[in-house]
Amino acid sequence: MKTKYFLVGLVIVWLLLHLTSQEIVDSKPLITVEIVDEIVEKERNETPIVAEKLAEEKTKKFEKKKKQVKKSEQKIIHKASSSIVSSINSAKPPKIITVGDYRFNKRGKVVNPPSFKSLYTLTMPSTKLRKGLSRLEANPNLMQGLQQQSRFLKRKRNKGTKKLGGLNISQRQLSQTVRQLQEWLQRHHQPFAELFELHQIKGKDGHGNVQFTGYYTPVIKAQRYPSGAYQYPLYQKPRSWGQNSAPTRQEIDEYKVLANRGLELAWTNSLWENYQMHIQGSGYVEYPDGTLELLMFGGHNGYRFQGIELPTSVYNTGIAQQKDLNRNRSYTFFKKGKKAKKPTGSTGTTLAADYSIAVDPRYIPYGSCLLALIPITDKRGKLIRHELRIVLAQDKGGAIKGAGHVDLYCGAGEAAKKKATATNHYGPMWLLVAKN
Repeated sequence: MKTKYFLVGLVIVWLLLHLTSQEIVDSKPLITVEIVDEIVEKERNETPIVAEKLAEEKTKKFEKKKKQVKKSEQKIIHKASSSIVSSINSAKPPKIITVGDYRFNKRGKVVNPPSFKSLYTLTMPSTKLRKGLSRLEANPNLMQGLQQQSRFLKRKRNKGTKKLGGLNISQRQLSQTVRQLQEWLQRHHQPFAELFELHQIKGKDGHGNVQFTGYYTPVIKAQRYPSGAYQYPLYQKPRSWGQNSAPTRQEIDEYKVLANRGLELAWTNSLWENYQMHIQGSGYVEYPDGTLELLMFGGHNGYRFQGIELPTSVYNTGIAQQKDLNRNRSYTFFKKGKKAKKPTGSTGTTLAADYSIAVDPRYIPYGSCLLALIPITDKRGKLIRHELRIVLAQDKGGAIKGAGHVDLYCGAGEAAKKKATATNHYGPMWLLVAKN
């Protein structure tokens, strides 16, 4: 009986185990080779898409970062470019010193002036002029200009004496004058007239009236290659003209005789701006990325500079006609200066805004220091006063001929341009010579 119940129990347990295992097997899908291949193929198709999306997101992030860096760099370049122009111009304007001894007409010429037979005439400063001299101060631009003047005279090869009319002046005297001026401006230890002789220049009319014009360093937009409106090249000078004579402005600009010879330094969008740079003799070109490049004087075509009358609209709009400019056959060429380099004069010295002057070195020697009553105008170009100032002969210009005309360097950029354009008046000037 017991055996019977035991066998029945075994059968029941076996049935239960069999049914349970069958449910488990039925509840699981079969993992076949086909299923595995399908999964692998699906992953293979999806992986490039995912990789491509990741790469695209990474590229977008990189380009965004690149733009941010470029924008930051452009800001730095623009700031650096602006600081270059600012550093050229006077950080501190010259002190306003007027002298009441003279009466001037509207052009700045002295009323009832004396006559001068010699190129230079030794004169004694009046009481009012002496008072004005005592107020001269050590302006930073002036002191830097004097330092440049001293360096130029030290490296100058010609050690002889230069005869200027009835005045003989040596390089040693010019150097001594610079040294004594540097010391006096710092200390004012003696009256000015006790240390320096004042030799008044004959001037343009023989009455001591020297014409003062102004020049500046232009900053104009440019590109490295011709594109769109940028179709006006600034040229470097060819090594030779070959068998032909030097071309005129018309032949260069209108007939394109120098085109495609690898002489183009930069391309601008303004014929008038190019002409202005020709007149000034040097200038900065500003590229689209904000970089400034100095183009220095590189020679000319040998034709005499000819001033031309232009319609008022040219000065108002900045648009000139080629036929008008062709009347001045003279043409200026350039050469590349070092990046961020400051403008230099023909003596190789860095120009000092408000103090450097361009002269005719046949009459006013390079390295000399002069005293002048500078004509000062308002924004409309009307003469308002004369200011007593020391100026330094450090440059020359194609239009500066004789002892009666000098060009005052006014700095760089638009403000300097306005000041230079308004300057075209007269005033007396004296060559300074240190007393032994």
